[in-house]
Amino acid sequence: MYVSSRLVALLAASVLFAQNPPQAPPAADPKPVADSKPVADPKPAEGDRPAADKGPAYVRRISAGVTVLASPMQLMKDGETKQSFTALDIDNKTDITKRYMYFGAFVQAAVTEKFAAVVSGRLRPVKFVATTTTFEGFDRPNTIQDERRITTKVNDTRAKFWDFTFMLRRYGKDRHEEGNRWFAEIGPSFRKVRNIKSSTETTLGGNKTCCDTAPHPVANKLAKGMSAGVGAQFTDEFGIKLVPEVRYTRWFGRSFDLLTARTRADQVDIALSFTF
Repeated sequence: MYVSSRLVALLAASVLFAQNPPQAPPAADPKPVADSKPVADPKPAEGDRPAADKGPAYVRRISAGVTVLASPMQLMKDGETKQSFTALDIDNKTDITKRYMYFGAFVQAAVTEKFAAVVSGRLRPVKFVATTTTFEGFDRPNTIQDERRITTKVNDTRAKFWDFTFMLRRYGKDRHEEGNRWFAEIGPSFRKVRNIKSSTETTLGGNKTCCDTAPHPVANKLAKGMSAGVGAQFTDEFGIKLVPEVRYTRWFGRSFDLLTARTRADQVDIALSFTF
């Protein structure tokens, strides 16, 4: 009877254990790391930032303006030559109308943050008078009168030079960087001669013949050259940009190249441009 009681108690305990198994202790929360911080996205490089994030542009993507320039050296040369042959003497003289101020315009397109392409056009009117005096025969030394046959031709010419230059310009600052900036530039130049108007008056033996309107001969209708320059850009309180510049051009061909009526191979311009 005693054994049966113990057996019944053992069976009851087994059934109770089967119905209610022991629970595993709950897992502990992970301990926070005191020094852990969210990882920030890497900052993009300056060149990778969109233009909207770089602030205002102090050199616009596309800009245009007008130019006032002075040329200390005249476009053509004053000159006089004398040629002597047997029974023939030729005197040539050219007088130019001096002019120092000219006008032009330009368009600029920014290529990178520091480089820009500039196309400029400048109008240069010229005017000169070329005189050719020809002495044919011999002058007798014992007489007062000159027995030679004397012919004088006076050629009055006006023309317009259109100078076009294609420059690659490098600024000292990025175009989104505030402040004034310097630049250097280099590129090819081209000169087109247009609107040639000539009038030649001939005097022979005291008789004048007027007027031959054949245009003065042109050596190069499209002269080529190379230009280089330096300058700076300043911005006033109204947002207008002032661009002083010094530019040198070497012409490889002359537009006019006849005796003393010759254009210069070297040209220096001092310019002031207004950019809007």
